[in-house]
Amino acid sequence: MLHLHRIAAKIAAAPNPEPAKVTAWLQKAGLGKYVDKMIKENDIDEMWILEDLNDEDLKKLGFSDEDAKKFKEAMSGGESNKLSMEDAVSRQLSLKKAHPDAFEQNLSLFEDMKDGGDGDGARTHYPGWTDKMFGELLSKLPTPT
Repeated sequence: MLHLHRIAAKIAAAPNPEPAKVTAWLQKAGLGKYVDKMIKENDIDEMWILEDLNDEDLKKLGFSDEDAKKFKEAMSGGESNKLSMEDAVSRQLSLKKAHPDAFEQNLSLFEDMKDGGDGDGARTHYPGWTDKMFGELLSKLPTPT
């Protein structure tokens, strides 16, 4: 099964009514021509879904090699691409509904990152985030029952 299909399954389980954030990000990255392909044709309407896209997914979405490189550079960018606290909380609450076990695993990773660890590499999904921000994120999320 293609990586893109797994992402689509996640979307179906936890839809987001805010595709405007994805649209704004794509336009800011100079990739506005892919808005319809991403949102209307593939229901890619959350930033965390963009972060999960790999080279194969970008190719299937019709990205040229140059645009795929631009996408990856923008995705790994600095402060201007930093995930907001609001988006991080929304992402985790959606994950909790769709995949409770994965949510609980993320809580452990956030604990590690709050204390300066790399969360088994998960820190790369939160460029520019400080240890304190992971602590704040944990304080805004429900604890497992």
